Amino acid sequence: MHAPDPASSTARPATALAPAAPGRRLARHRAAPACAAEGLRKHTPVEQLRIRHRGEVVRKLRDHGPQSRVELGARLQRSSTTLSKVIGDLLDIGWVRESGPQHQAEPGRPRTALELVPDACKVLCLLLEPDTVHTAVTGLDARPGPVRSQAGAFRSQDPRDSVEQLAGLVLEAQRLERAAGRRPLRAVSIATPGLTDTRLRTLLRSRQLGWHQIALADALESSTSLPVLVTNNTRAMAFAEFRHLGLDEEQPMLFLQARFGLGAAMVNGASSNRHGHYGASELGYIPLAANAFASRVPTDSHLVSVTNEAYLCAVLDVPPASEPVLPLLERRRGEGDATARELYAQTLDNLALGLGIAIDILGPRVIVLGGIYSQASQAFADDLKARLRGRAQPELLDGLVVRRTALGRLGGLQGAALVALDRLLADARVYQS
Repeated sequence: MHAPDPASSTARPATALAPAAPGRRLARHRAAPACAAEGLRKHTPVEQLRIRHRGEVVRKLRDHGPQSRVELGARLQRSSTTLSKVIGDLLDIGWVRESGPQHQAEPGRPRTALELVPDACKVLCLLLEPDTVHTAVTGLDARPGPVRSQAGAFRSQDPRDSVEQLAGLVLEAQRLERAAGRRPLRAVSIATPGLTDTRLRTLLRSRQLGWHQIALADALESSTSLPVLVTNNTRAMAFAEFRHLGLDEEQPMLFLQARFGLGAAMVNGASSNRHGHYGASELGYIPLAANAFASRVPTDSHLVSVTNEAYLCAVLDVPPASEPVLPLLERRRGEGDATARELYAQTLDNLALGLGIAIDILGPRVIVLGGIYSQASQAFADDLKARLRGRAQPELLDGLVVRRTALGRLGGLQGAALVALDRLLADARVYQS
């Protein structure tokens, strides 16, 4: 993963939360259930294999819906003996249930379908933005429930106050689940702008929030007694989009997300582990040579500064978030507005510059536009692809697909759930309690 920026290592020293100190508090984290990163007992090879097989069955039922044992065996390429033991385990703990005979075209004994019990294991997901936090509870199916949004001055206030607010949201979610008589939450997963460490514990740096070296997981675990994961919001969105589109390792995908900043993430596998989930989150800090609107809207010389929502709204002279900025830009351009025409062309050129570099290095076959760019028309996506000619190697542009996200804002919550569930499914303790 990326290392912290040395130049910003002393930023906000008075407000940065220090990593958890040794002693009683750290021991509590080590004893935390499920996906806590510390102190996991090493399993025997047989146990590890059994845990992996359980996770595979859960993922296949999640991704492909109810299936018979025969269909599961074919998809997983596991023997009937192995599959029987694993399914028996999942039936015993209530994660899977039999849903009755399946409709089948071929003659013979009807096959009983197996399906997930979504609320058997639930995760609270948070999507953190500079001015808002969105929360939703998800189950084994990784589908977010009702989304609750709460305003917060996360950029301007002390990070300790922000963590206290986030902890309050987690505690309230726990209370609501108990009051409704539902099963307790098993983990918390936070998708946040900025760089996170490889073990999903610490927010290394977030320019959007103004945070640096925040031990977010440790701080929240001490307040909520739940294991906490912290992941980059763009990576979470990319992971969810990759799975939603049904892509595979032959179709690596680059996800571009912009609103408060500009992030990019590369995904080349349906697993969130480090071998199938790569990032290019510093794409926004590519230096630019010129800005046509520098006299009107002064910015620094980085790509992120001229591709986010605030900049586009400033050039168009509208308040941020007053209306979707990309449809407004396209509409004004179509009406013959000279400023909109120039801004449209500059935006395409700047995005093509960054994407061209990413294409040459990473070689994606699909590019998905998220954030404010998901609100643009398909014509915008087509124009962007045309601008890539001359910016990337021609061979890498052949067959390249550029499209808008299908998940919208929920993608970050769904991605946070997927990352957390992948961690939970790899830990034997989650199946025992």
